[in-house]
Amino acid sequence: MSDFPNECQQCGRPNGGKGVCWECAVPVEQWRVGDIVTRYGDDEHEIISITDDHYLLDVKCIVPPGSGWIAEGEVEGNLARRYSFVRRG
Repeated sequence: MSDFPNECQQCGRPNGGKGVCWECAVPVEQWRVGDIVTRYGDDEHEIISITDDHYLLDVKCIVPPGSGWIAEGEVEGNLARRYSFVRRG
């Protein structure tokens, strides 16, 4: 895993800080409860529920973003497409 914010967290290739690059990403259709996703690359959220069509999900913040829009432990419901896969939970 990369320690640099502008590299893929899986392979280390440059990706502009988007978590995992598209080559390493798990398609949203394969996401499951417990997986870790990111919204901006500096935050991490655990999927706590996901609809059968994988369109909507509820996530719990485990690493808050630098912008502070959500705090650790808070839960948010949102569109899955707004997140990027980070790793299996």
